[in-house]
Amino acid sequence: MAETEEKASGLGRFQESLERTLMPISEKMSKQRHLGALRDGMMLMIPATIVGGVFMILAMPPVDLTTIQPTNFFFSFLIAWKTWANANISWLIVPYYMTIGIISVYVSAGVSYSLAQTYGMNPITNAICALVVLFSVTATSATTAEGAAVYTISGLGTSSMFFAMVSALIVVEIDRLFEVHNITIKMPDIVPPAVSGAFSILYPVLANVTLFVLLNLGCTALTGAGLASIMTTIFSPLVGAVNSLPGILFINFLNTTFWFFGIHPAGITGPITTPLATMGLAANAEAYAAGEPLPYVFAGNVNAIFGNWTTYLGLCLLMMVFCKSSQLKALSKVAIGPSIFDINEPMIFGIPTMMNVLMYIPMLICGALNFTLVYLCMDAGLVAKFYINIPAFTPVPVAAFLSAMDWRALVLWAIELALDMVICLPFMKTYDQQLLNQEQANEAEA
Repeated sequence: MAETEEKASGLGRFQESLERTLMPISEKMSKQRHLGALRDGMMLMIPATIVGGVFMILAMPPVDLTTIQPTNFFFSFLIAWKTWANANISWLIVPYYMTIGIISVYVSAGVSYSLAQTYGMNPITNAICALVVLFSVTATSATTAEGAAVYTISGLGTSSMFFAMVSALIVVEIDRLFEVHNITIKMPDIVPPAVSGAFSILYPVLANVTLFVLLNLGCTALTGAGLASIMTTIFSPLVGAVNSLPGILFINFLNTTFWFFGIHPAGITGPITTPLATMGLAANAEAYAAGEPLPYVFAGNVNAIFGNWTTYLGLCLLMMVFCKSSQLKALSKVAIGPSIFDINEPMIFGIPTMMNVLMYIPMLICGALNFTLVYLCMDAGLVAKFYINIPAFTPVPVAAFLSAMDWRALVLWAIELALDMVICLPFMKTYDQQLLNQEQANEAEA
């Protein structure tokens, strides 16, 4: 008994030490306006990426007409779908090109809008200013046979995402300098507010566009590459690190550990992983539309779908079948529905998994095993990589299938669910026995 209390006391002191260290860092990072703008700006464009993904599925179903035969109703349906899509792809693919195909536009608008809001500035005018800068720097032109100039959208995809993020932040900061120092065109009071408001941003827009255009010209003259291309090159090591197996396993370790200590990882790892996962998803969608190999494993919700979402569902199923304590049996009935739809808070706070070593250890093991399998399978081409953004709260197995449009992803998910349940079973039974003993002791005392 004394030994148990000593261990508990030691764990408590360790928890207090980490809370003193990590909580201030977490709070500062969650309140850091630029990181928050990156995270929130990415959230704003989720509807656009979902719409683009839906139309990509409609326009380019993963069906090979040279190999499939109408031997049953399902195959006949797939053949009819592919034939219809081929006949109508000219208009079906347009929503994809106007959403994911120009994703840098939404990144620029979303990030600048979010940052301007934190300063109490006009978010619309700042977003417009950021978009003008983006278009001015990334626009690429071509000449038609008739001699007319045509500007393409090729520079507004994932190749300019990093420039869109960085320039959006800088544009708002420059706009703020003009506002703080009251450098603006002042119109007479009789001028309507809409007109005076438009003229008030003329100086910052002119300053931003001039600055970035000159920088772009300078970079092109010195290196042969534009500013957007250089920005992508600068951030490419970060992309490569996160898209590697060690990088993804490290992120999983951090997220699981933060949750163990009751710290939501979204404010710490989210500002870094969310833009990179979004970029990976958009780049994969671009590659799929072009008929090229998909480059990124770390894309969309792959880390969540094949990570803790699966493990928590496995834990809930174990509680329903094997657990005898009143607490876990009652919790399983409440949590099974939300767990299917990726809502794990009932499990996190009901088991609880926080400060629970018997849950932390299997969560770490499952997270490492799950994504190692996913990475190896996707890297080897055994399972398709994610390129579709699925709406929130889509049931986990459905999300696994639709995100890759590959039935093998569903099979891999089912295998990982079974493995997670096998790994977690002894830990869950041990914890259940602890709770059962405690409940029996409480009943005996009563």
